Amino acid sequence: MRFLLCLVLAFAGTAQAGVFNHRPSLRATERALSSEDPVKIAAEANRAVGAIVRAATRALRMHGHGDLARQLNAEWSGEWDGYLTRQVAMHELTGIGDHEPLSQWLADWYEVLELALGETLCAFLHLDDIKTFNYTVPVVFHFDSVDGDGIDMAEYKLHWVPFAGIVAYWSTWLACEIVTYGAGWFLVCTPAGMLAEYATVKWIAPPLTDEAWRFLWRPE
Repeated sequence: MRFLLCLVLAFAGTAQAGVFNHRPSLRATERALSSEDPVKIAAEANRAVGAIVRAATRALRMHGHGDLARQLNAEWSGEWDGYLTRQVAMHELTGIGDHEPLSQWLADWYEVLELALGETLCAFLHLDDIKTFNYTVPVVFHFDSVDGDGIDMAEYKLHWVPFAGIVAYWSTWLACEIVTYGAGWFLVCTPAGMLAEYATVKWIAPPLTDEAWRFLWRPE
């Protein structure tokens, strides 16, 4: 369903998408993902989640949920912005688990978003990336509670590639949203983000899987 909706959106925004060049942002994301620096990768991921929060708060305001928008923004800014980066830097990634999310806070807020906006709109706006991000991060960064015996290269790729695609999408979306002063966040920035995500999932992330697994998991 989301693919069809986004295809329509991309077609509708093709003429305007040229206003923003997604390639510089995509190259910056590629450099971060291939840096072999877990903190740098985490910082890029944090930036992507910040963009999702930015989009979610705007959608909530547009649909008459101003109080929820202010609460989400305040909680993100006050406590959760930089959480992943800090935890990676301090090597305190424990107690999450392979079948539990990175953050219960993100999981709870996604339920709120679906109740307020509806499942279809959340998918249309890519806000459902929150779920994928939340469940891929523990494996991508080798949280202590993830059973390393069950994560071979093939399993790791199933988590790494979607994670990388989400980071590329939202990093590009944010760069576009800032450049267009928010005016093109839907018809310009969403198609630009989709192009970056497609390129990352198709060509950039898969060849990086082996190296990412090696330096993030550090097998004996």
